[in-house]
Amino acid sequence: MEKVDYPRNKNGEIIAIIHPKLQDQDWQPLNTGDPLFLTLDGEVIAYKGDCTVYPTFINEAAYYEKKQAFVKTVKVKLTANHIRSSAQNQSTP
Repeated sequence: MEKVDYPRNKNGEIIAIIHPKLQDQDWQPLNTGDPLFLTLDGEVIAYKGDCTVYPTFINEAAYYEKKQAFVKTVKVKLTANHIRSSAQNQSTP
């Protein structure tokens, strides 16, 4: 997981918003070239990562002060062997 901040100017002020196509897309795949932010001048800032990520906590107001626009997560496939259990019937008096 990696937190991603909003683009900021040299004074630390936010200069872009979450792109409308990303808004409300928590846990949906974000691929290289997909829009991330829209600057106040109308420029689209695209995702430049080298792999697909799954953003979450997108544009959550509670995280503005923490300088977090969203969190990048990755999908991990886990496999496990079957485990057999033998439950013994116990009678209760």
